[in-house]
Amino acid sequence: MTRVAVATTSAIAADAARQVAAAGGNAVDCALATALLSMNTEPGVCALAGGAYVTVWAPGHDPVTFDGNHAVPGRGLADEERGKGKVAVELDYGGGVTTIVGPGSVAVPGALAAVEKAWQRFGSLPWSELFAPTIHKARLDNWPAHYPWIDERGYRYFRKRLSEARRDVEHGLDITLDYYKTRADQERMLEVLQFKLDVLWTMLDCMWMAYIEKRPPYHNVGGKP
Repeated sequence: MTRVAVATTSAIAADAARQVAAAGGNAVDCALATALLSMNTEPGVCALAGGAYVTVWAPGHDPVTFDGNHAVPGRGLADEERGKGKVAVELDYGGGVTTIVGPGSVAVPGALAAVEKAWQRFGSLPWSELFAPTIHKARLDNWPAHYPWIDERGYRYFRKRLSEARRDVEHGLDITLDYYKTRADQERMLEVLQFKLDVLWTMLDCMWMAYIEKRPPYHNVGGKP
């Protein structure tokens, strides 16, 4: 596991960095994963449809800043054609603030582009790994609305699994590599894994039919009734 120090605005953002570090990510991976989770959980402060600057100062090198500010509305148009269709609106947010709305205020967000550029140059994990903590957090947050029949104890179990699942996967991989040396044995283990996934999908089908379709679950592993 990579040893990193992370300063964030929330515990869940810090946990995103911990998960990425546990996956072998470097400091930049951890920082970007933290930013992505914050963009999805603190929309009043930052968001994917916003702008961002990402600065990386690698040891022994000059700092590099990736400019992800918004593209100017109407870019490419003549100066006299820019800025039309905008209306000033007063908001109570933050003790009172004036913002601009309307088609003339809409710019192309650059936050995600800056994150991607920083990852391409300095990141080490696959791109999808940086989003994993955000995706898992969003899924669990929406479970009560979509699956109200799941007991609170079930939610607690799956929240705990966010930190345990990777450990268990690594343990299973170590056992497989230690005890199943030949290609045939390793392929057999893949078959066992596929069977497990088939069972899980069958369970999901059964729950959907029982709780959503209100029908007996007639399907079984392998698709045979």
